[in-house]
Amino acid sequence: MVEPIHTANEITGALVVATKESGQEVNAEKTKYTLMHRDKNAEQNHNIKTDNKALEKAEIFQILDSNPKK
Repeated sequence: MVEPIHTANEITGALVVATKESGQEVNAEKTKYTLMHRDKNAEQNHNIKTDNKALEKAEIFQILDSNPKK
C-alpha cells in the first residue's frame, strides 16, 4: 500500500515543477493541505514541503465557491 504522505509529496513536487514551467510559483505561506485516508492514524501531522518551505495542514477543508449566488 502506498503511504498517503509519500503520494502527497510527489504530487506537491509535480505541482511546483508545473507552476515553474508556466512562469508562476507556489506560495507556501498561502498554500494549505489536507490528507484523507481510511486509516485514522494516517491523519497525524506530516511534513509536506515546496522548495524547502513547509506547507500548513488545513484543519478544516472548505470548498471556495467561484460563482457565489447573490
